[in-house]
Amino acid sequence: MNAGLIPARFKAIHVTHQPWYFHHHLQTWSNHSMKSKLLERVFVHGDELDGYLKDFDADILPTDFDGKAPITDCKAIATKLFGSEDTAL
Repeated sequence: MNAGLIPARFKAIHVTHQPWYFHHHLQTWSNHSMKSKLLERVFVHGDELDGYLKDFDADILPTDFDGKAPITDCKAIATKLFGSEDTAL
């Protein structure tokens, strides 16, 4: 996540239910390529979701993300927006 290579601005990055080795990789990235301003916007919640649910209302989050909203079929939405995947170039 080299800030000079990604043409985007992140208000925040929230990580939940990360694997055990994630902290090691985050430290490696932060030492080598992440600016401190971006690192301050990375929030690692793990399995403790109290802080996560303060930023995101559980009523709008699907159950995949520990919310109360129904699971969203993203493939159906993408098909409606972009058409079928069966088209060839």
